[in-house]
Amino acid sequence: MPLDMDALLPGALAAQLAGVSLQVIVNWRNRGILETAKDRRGNEIRRDGKRVYRVRDILAAEALAAQRCETHAGRTAVRSPGGIAA
Repeated sequence: MPLDMDALLPGALAAQLAGVSLQVIVNWRNRGILETAKDRRGNEIRRDGKRVYRVRDILAAEALAAQRCETHAGRTAVRSPGGIAA
């Protein structure tokens, strides 16, 4: 059965789908990586007072985060324990 890309999920389920914590979902939203679902008039959709996210947006945010990790991993300096000041 194919995944409904327009399905709406609350933050906890969005985190579960993306394999991250709820705090990561909040961080993605605050950084503009993950957009809260909106109706046709551009108003935020909420369920029981909580923000919801579209599956397609969750997966896109997760893919972007994974891509950024790969990009930054090549630039990360690794220091040996001898290089750390005491």
